[in-house]
Amino acid sequence: MSTYLYRFILYPLLFILAHIYALFNKKIRKALRKRYSVLGEARQIRKRSSARPVLIHTASMGEFEHVKPLIKTLKKRYNRPVIITFFSPSGFEFINNHEDVDGFLYLPFDFTQTVKKFYSILEPQMVIIAKHDVWINQVLVARKMNIPVYLINASLGATSSRTGWLARRILKPAYESLTGIYAISKDDAQTFKQYFNRAEVKAIGDTKFDQVLIRKEQALKKQLLPPGWERDAFVIVLGSIWKEDSAKILNPLKKLMKKYPKIKTIAVPHDPSKEFVSMLSKELNDIGVRLYSEVQKDFTERILLVDRIGILADLYKYAHLAFVGGSFKQGIHNVMEAAVYGIPVLYGPTHQNASEAVRLCKTGGGFVFNTAEEFENYVERFLLNEAERKVAGQKTQQFALDNINATEKLIKEWMGTVNLIPGSK
Repeated sequence: MSTYLYRFILYPLLFILAHIYALFNKKIRKALRKRYSVLGEARQIRKRSSARPVLIHTASMGEFEHVKPLIKTLKKRYNRPVIITFFSPSGFEFINNHEDVDGFLYLPFDFTQTVKKFYSILEPQMVIIAKHDVWINQVLVARKMNIPVYLINASLGATSSRTGWLARRILKPAYESLTGIYAISKDDAQTFKQYFNRAEVKAIGDTKFDQVLIRKEQALKKQLLPPGWERDAFVIVLGSIWKEDSAKILNPLKKLMKKYPKIKTIAVPHDPSKEFVSMLSKELNDIGVRLYSEVQKDFTERILLVDRIGILADLYKYAHLAFVGGSFKQGIHNVMEAAVYGIPVLYGPTHQNASEAVRLCKTGGGFVFNTAEEFENYVERFLLNEAERKVAGQKTQQFALDNINATEKLIKEWMGTVNLIPGSK
């Protein structure tokens, strides 16, 4: 009954509302327009290889970043064509190419016949969904066509909107039909079993941990700032910050920077729009701000304001202490990108959306604060007590290392079911 409700009422209604909203939003309008041509683009991509591809769906750029180790393994070791689909424009528009990806597409509209045509064109050997962006027909049509569908890096907190009565009724047929669910932790695996009546959900881990370690190794070879800017300084990186985050941390940060000339800050907005960058620049101007886009040689300003995307994970290498944003808005961003460098990580109360943020706090490497005063106390504490900072940093780094190798565990799971043979087609 819930499948019919979704197919004939809920999704058509969502489809209409999206088109109405697109009249007032250029980004949404562009994304919808691209979805109308997705079948034609799929045909062109399919012609590039005779081998059946692995189709990986990532909602946005963050999820794509996390599955890069899996993509690389499928491509290099098993010679599989890999095709990526995105739901969000933030993924599709900012990633034009990747050496291990054979094609990028928007996820097609989730109408039964559209999805069926999409799969018929691409003939995927398997469909992999990263994290949580499960669509009903995306799964049910694939299973009817005998295409295995796996949910990886899967998380489901007890307070997730997907555990609500209506959401469970709608999503249950899809989750029950998934060939396999691979959760990021035992707690998440148990929650899936409880709410979606799955007899087996395996706790494999999160490929995010594999990727942050790879990204760290790459970042250590890069020179992103003029040599010497960070020398003898105590560098704080504010990662993926929103307006709501800045309202909590900017005033105490300025107070501390005036008190301690040793402090330097790299501020990285989640969305470096002209309006937000301008607001931050004005707010911090009394300390001295330099935009990243204007850095060509040595500079003396103590605050670097990053007005581009894609380099935050690399910039954490300069940090002695990090704050991860989103934790005073809708949900925290990636704490592991900072933790892998062995530094204390601060964040706000809205972090239950990320299991690793909850667990990092329990290990003694993550620190949650609610007020500006608490933020100020944490920063001053780690600035003045190097021994305590190093102990906390060791805990964060060990936490990251203890959770790697999810990619290899997934490959081992699939060896017998999808006939992955090194070098085969």
